[in-house]
Amino acid sequence: MAIIRIFLLANVLIFSTGCVTYDYYGEFKGKTTSGVERDALVTWQATSYPLIWEDSADVVEVKTRCNDRTLQYNDRFETDLLPANIVFFGMTGLDKMADGKPVRDKTVCGEITDGNKAEKVLDLSDNIEISVKCKPKELVKKRRQANGTVTETNVDYLAITTDTEPYKVKINKIFKYNIFEKVPSFPPPSQDPLCKTGG
Repeated sequence: MAIIRIFLLANVLIFSTGCVTYDYYGEFKGKTTSGVERDALVTWQATSYPLIWEDSADVVEVKTRCNDRTLQYNDRFETDLLPANIVFFGMTGLDKMADGKPVRDKTVCGEITDGNKAEKVLDLSDNIEISVKCKPKELVKKRRQANGTVTETNVDYLAITTDTEPYKVKINKIFKYNIFEKVPSFPPPSQDPLCKTGG
């Protein structure tokens, strides 16, 4: 009965608001900057609206298992001088260029597109290409707590790709309120046995 109620509620939401939200995700494997092959996951959401409202999409997130850093690829820009693509911007103090030079804010450190050269998240097909052009300034970030203990955060991410060999990922699309299929996720690194064993 609970499943039926959830299904009916989802349909009520659709017909009452007129909008439909979908989850998009793709699973793949890739090496990190440290050279370890990890499971990786790319996800985003998009919503279709009726009539006069424009459809919208969230930023695209790319995660690697055992790493705390999430890369965000965005097609929303504050200035027309920035490239019209789906890009990941490097951050001062966190990232560096392939040659080791520090990045400045708004440095393009990666792009996402597809076989049709999509420049907007809404236009992405079910086969996308992810590129990475920067690397983390340091693989582990240490922070001293008030009690004197030091905690470590793994901020590594996918290794730099070449122009001819991006990460190619097959994308799945599911209704947000689908009770039979959910978007995969990784456990927090601190709670993941695979990370503790170095696997």
